[in-house]
Amino acid sequence: MTEKPAAPIRDGPVAIRPANSADKSRIRAWRNKPHVRQNMYTDHKIKKAEHENWLEAAQCDPTRELWVIQCDGEDIGVVLISEIDPVGKSASWAFYIGEEGLTGRGIGTRVERLVLHRIFDELKFDRLRCEVLEFNQMVIGLHRKFGFRETGRIEARVERDGKMVAAVCLELERGNLPKQPPLETTD
Repeated sequence: MTEKPAAPIRDGPVAIRPANSADKSRIRAWRNKPHVRQNMYTDHKIKKAEHENWLEAAQCDPTRELWVIQCDGEDIGVVLISEIDPVGKSASWAFYIGEEGLTGRGIGTRVERLVLHRIFDELKFDRLRCEVLEFNQMVIGLHRKFGFRETGRIEARVERDGKMVAAVCLELERGNLPKQPPLETTD
């Protein structure tokens, strides 16, 4: 079993910090924003009880870590590391920026660096997986920039606007991790 993180991890103006119960309402509000829902597997409006059950399960599950993304000290989104397998040294992950108008600032790149640091440097894992809906080419491209390779597709994973959409399965193995500059741990 891995030890749940207690402190934020920083890369310049972007940090991820462990989520706590005070984040409950904000995370639900982000999850219900149209620009977030369209890229998730479930795109319905999430009711309070459903969200509270999900959040409690995520926070109590040793195979999941829930983080809040911060930029310039402001909470802006979520990272979920899941399927944490210390024996197999692997995990899966997903993230979203809940606040709007933040594209083009390199936040996603820094979030990816922070997650890779958590998985490969702190946890010493060998493999990280993710799934991205096929139309989300910006995120697929971001993952590929960091060495993720397509390992398959899940056809007809979700329905959007009356059409079935596939998910692209991506994986990064330690041996394919591109060399990165150190995290910028001070402002």
